[in-house]
Amino acid sequence: MMNFDPSGSGGIKNTGNPSGSSNPNHGNPNNTGPAFLAGVPGYEDLPEPEPLSSALAKELAPLLQVFGENLVSALYSGKTRVLREAALTKLNMDLDSGVYDGRICENGTASAKETLTALVILLKKTGGDKIANIFLLSTHVIQSMVQKVLYSAASKYPGAPS
Repeated sequence: MMNFDPSGSGGIKNTGNPSGSSNPNHGNPNNTGPAFLAGVPGYEDLPEPEPLSSALAKELAPLLQVFGENLVSALYSGKTRVLREAALTKLNMDLDSGVYDGRICENGTASAKETLTALVILLKKTGGDKIANIFLLSTHVIQSMVQKVLYSAASKYPGAPS
């Protein structure tokens, strides 16, 4: 897993107030972090994501269906880079731990097609991000997805080359 902190300490480096708000915890006065990012190093210090506009929510409907509003809001956080990084890290952790396996490999709450469509939409945004860490985390999402899809195909078609 990639670290956000370039010093190598293994967590998100809290560099103050990334959102521009006068409150350093930006809607997070108890400093507990967004619960949906639990497991991400340093999530306790992160602000809550800004809500999506109704127009953006409509455009991102496939993402919202698969990943939920909280994660998508963090992934599309325009002001808070560390939220985008944390959300991608959480997505990578969930992919690696099998959270989306039922959705990708079988019929879960979202079909494999819907899940892959959502990931392609997400990767169109994050794959072209100017922040190198966002781009690198996106490549890990791609790698995880390809492995999951190939594993799924190999298990359905045992004679297929792997």
